[in-house]
Amino acid sequence: MKSPLTNTLLYISITGLEIQSFAQYPSFMYHAFRSMAQAKITPGIISADSRTINGVQHTLTAWKSRKDMLAFYRSESHVEAMKAFSRIASRGKVFSYESENIPSWEEAREIWEKNGREYKGGRGGGGGGGAAA
Repeated sequence: MKSPLTNTLLYISITGLEIQSFAQYPSFMYHAFRSMAQAKITPGIISADSRTINGVQHTLTAWKSRKDMLAFYRSESHVEAMKAFSRIASRGKVFSYESENIPSWEEAREIWEKNGREYKGGRGGGGGGGAAA
């Protein structure tokens, strides 16, 4: 599916993170809810979904362009979530790319696992992950 307005490729972003512990889950949910709500109203969004697969919290978003995704990436709610990453997650991976199609969740998980750029969380992990590829 090409972007409906520009007839160009879609920009797909697949993220996943593993929460450090059950104690971090409320903080994760706070940031996840705010970030997903922001993504769904950011201009240029085509699709935004989240899912837990094998204990990993994933997002799958499709955008009209990389520029549109970066506007979300720089939004307040997403920046706050990235700052909290090292306190919440033990690790995360991100992969973004252009495509004519939005992948199924099965395809997205395979693409993410094979191509994702890994970020370490936890103490001393540096933190900060993100969706800008």
